[in-house]
Amino acid sequence: MTETCPASTSPLRDLTAAMPPEIVLQDMSIQPSERVVHRIVLRVSAGPDAGRQFTFDLELADRPLRGGRSELCDLDLRDPRVSDLHFELVAQRGALIVRDLDSATGVLVGDMRVREAWLAPGTGFCIGGTRLELVALELSDIPLPPFCRFGDLDGHSPAMRLTFHRLAELMARPGRCHGLFSGEAGTGKALAARSLHLMGPDRDTAFVVVDLRRLARDQIDAELFGTPARRGRLADASGGTLLLQAIDELSPATQAALARALVTAPVRLLATSRRDLQQLAAAGLFDRDLHARLSGFHVALAPLRERGRDVVLLAERLLSRLGVDGRIRTLSAEAIAAMREYSWPGNVRELEFVVERARLATEGPVLERADLGLGRDLDSNLARVAALMHSTHDEAVAGFETLYFRHQLCAHRTKIAAARAAGMTGEGFRLACRRVRVS
Repeated sequence: MTETCPASTSPLRDLTAAMPPEIVLQDMSIQPSERVVHRIVLRVSAGPDAGRQFTFDLELADRPLRGGRSELCDLDLRDPRVSDLHFELVAQRGALIVRDLDSATGVLVGDMRVREAWLAPGTGFCIGGTRLELVALELSDIPLPPFCRFGDLDGHSPAMRLTFHRLAELMARPGRCHGLFSGEAGTGKALAARSLHLMGPDRDTAFVVVDLRRLARDQIDAELFGTPARRGRLADASGGTLLLQAIDELSPATQAALARALVTAPVRLLATSRRDLQQLAAAGLFDRDLHARLSGFHVALAPLRERGRDVVLLAERLLSRLGVDGRIRTLSAEAIAAMREYSWPGNVRELEFVVERARLATEGPVLERADLGLGRDLDSNLARVAALMHSTHDEAVAGFETLYFRHQLCAHRTKIAAARAAGMTGEGFRLACRRVRVS
């Protein structure tokens, strides 16, 4: 049965009205919330760039603004005493934070070198021989439409509704631009990319997915660009979209080759990464041309621990979907409390595993706190980690690796999925498990 929701009164009403109901759903019972947008104006008052002014519109969910001598920085400065990647600016509600990024000369507020400092309009900070002043910090609240689903993604939390809003804006944007989806393992980066493709005007074109973590380094070039005997995945995606998962796994040579190929290939490239590509590119560890091509847009997926009641919503929907035996189990109040207290390091992927494991192991109609095993596993692991603090270095490293690989195996359905979450190849993960005697 297709779920439907009342019509929206948001500016995106015309946009969403034309979409299939299973793509974007709206729930008018959701409490109103807002996009918090900061307009930030910074002026260089001293140094080689004196007189320059920077203006940014920054939302709470945006990545930090980066400053330094690298041309990849948002605030690119010419001061030779400034590091390539020197500092970052992070928006809080009504405030701006400056953070030093382990620079050579540091960040000074007044006469004090700081790791982090809060800035107010009229104040400033010094880096190298440059002084930057915060001229203005204006706050605007823009209502968010009550989206509760976008394609394969579900959520009522403000973080996810902001993500849905951005994806809808991207879908309506004219032209086809490359882009990046970032976030921790298990947050739904690939699902977001797939949903964006399915909702757009190119939904009937090819959508080709390549998970680079499943390929050996010496296989990637042939997989992407082909061989005399077969076409590559880049050619398979011609006229459509190519999704590269874990794009930071590409070798420098392959990154450069891909950037060159995108000049003429009729393909939209979407990529996912758990790492900060801007920081990698500034440090010379990621191809700058490829990074520039991926800068068409950036969508950051929030971890489950920052999504509030979404953890319960997702668990209940999963139980309903898994109730093929005719017994749709529900969650007790204690189980709900345990789920909201847990930090979910494996995010939605771990939640799916925990719920499915509990459903299969429980006969009754209600899942209790003990059925989830969260507190038991968490307390046990914390106790073991605490005990390792009194061990030798080699014993502590070996003990933690054992706990780590055992956790990955328990949190994922297959060893391939566990290896992917660990950022390892399947063979590397298998050998590591054998080394620490975990199976």
